[in-house]
Amino acid sequence: MGEEKYRSTDLTSTLNDFRNFVDKVSDTLQAPVILQDAHNRLLAHSKHDNVTSLVRIQTIMTRQIPEKVVDYLWKHGVMLSLLECEQPIRINVKEIGLENRVAVCIRDQGEVLGYIWVIEGDSPLCDEAIEYLSKAAKGIRLLISQYYSSMNKADKSHKNLFWQLLLGNIKSHQEIKKKLYDMNIHSYKLCTVAVFRLLEEAETTLHHQIMDLLRSNQQVKVLFDIFNGKDLIALVSMAPEKCSVQALDRFVGQFMHLTKERLGISFTEGVYGGVYEEYNKIDLSYVEALTVLDMKEQLPREIEEIWGYGNLGMYKYINILKEARKKHDGKNFFLERICEYDNKHNQQLLKTLEIYLDHDCNTFETANALYIHTNTLNYRLKRIREIGDIPLNDFNQKIGIYIDLKTKKLLKEDQLN
Repeated sequence: MGEEKYRSTDLTSTLNDFRNFVDKVSDTLQAPVILQDAHNRLLAHSKHDNVTSLVRIQTIMTRQIPEKVVDYLWKHGVMLSLLECEQPIRINVKEIGLENRVAVCIRDQGEVLGYIWVIEGDSPLCDEAIEYLSKAAKGIRLLISQYYSSMNKADKSHKNLFWQLLLGNIKSHQEIKKKLYDMNIHSYKLCTVAVFRLLEEAETTLHHQIMDLLRSNQQVKVLFDIFNGKDLIALVSMAPEKCSVQALDRFVGQFMHLTKERLGISFTEGVYGGVYEEYNKIDLSYVEALTVLDMKEQLPREIEEIWGYGNLGMYKYINILKEARKKHDGKNFFLERICEYDNKHNQQLLKTLEIYLDHDCNTFETANALYIHTNTLNYRLKRIREIGDIPLNDFNQKIGIYIDLKTKKLLKEDQLN
């Protein structure tokens, strides 16, 4: 009798609507069912709810599987097992509240389109029910393909608008706001442009997987994302109460970590521009993000732990200062004295001075960075004062010396290139 139930159940009448589909599968299996796309977004959930869980409730409430759940499944190989298996598999992970589940991938010519999740509860699915679930995954393929097709059309118009914003083609904040509203794109109050740079261009097939990981971060809202050669460019939105340097740095770091861990893809850098309320400043934020990338290439050691334009400090203006120094051929007489001494006596006083100023004149941190004893550092600082006649207790003089050191380094790099 049970076998007949699974054989006689006709799914064809339910394949015009996700909700009807999950309700039909749920009624047949007598278990709650969730249908999600390949991006872990909820497409539909069944009415059947005699067995429920916190994860299911959170998924329904947020329309997406909780980030910590997805992260755990990847780290412990569960997602990999699901992706590699053609048939439904059982998942029982009590640590994150995923007890007694059966899941199956929905595929079309090898491409993963989504997943069906079933909560077994205290009544495990029989072999016939598992086979029925496998057929259901094949039956829903066309409807999900149509869903992606409609999304791709919307994606093209989204990309066109994003490029207009990045290039500053739309000058009015209100006009941009209306276009976002018409596209049903809802933003938090603050926005910034993030840019992630690959060592080399990724395969187009990997673009979607990379973007899925980018959008999976539930601490920020990714309004747009696009690949431009080696760069993944994204418009990121955050609520004012959640927006901070630490939160944005964490977003950048977590995304780069996940792409390496899950996809084996390494971004060389991840940065973001200024944070603005006005949509007509998105192009400025993009330019600022590129400025951070440029600085990281020119001064990799100095900018190593800076990811946001707001934290660049004087480095925002270093190229302007470099051009001014080049134009006037200015030299710092006192630094030239130290340089001559280094060349004559094979010393490193100039480097010591630079590292000392890099570390805000902290002798302990400077000595560690140079791998020398603090006594050795103090001796070198004494010689720097004597030879260069440099007053290291004068803040104004220190700033001037620091700028001269950095612009000199950039000019030297220009000559080498």
